[in-house]
Amino acid sequence: MERTNYTERNSFGLPNIVIPAEVLFHPDLTSREKILFGFINNLAYSEQGCWASNKYLGGLIGVRPDTTSTAIAKLAELEFISLEYHTRGTDE
Repeated sequence: MERTNYTERNSFGLPNIVIPAEVLFHPDLTSREKILFGFINNLAYSEQGCWASNKYLGGLIGVRPDTTSTAIAKLAELEFISLEYHTRGTDE
């Protein structure tokens, strides 16, 4: 799915979200999953993609990180987003 255009940041310090019709009207997605897609879509506009944590994304939509993880997995399963996993180094 082609990414929609990035929008300027608003008074909340975030870009306005755009939810394409194919996501907005998908019968298997909840409202929160659709809104999460909008945030991920805009945050992923850079060449590096979206690197926001599940905690950060969950805070935006008012859910716990594990709920965010489940929603992200569902969006990936439906092929609305693609995932890459990278392990962070530890200080130990």
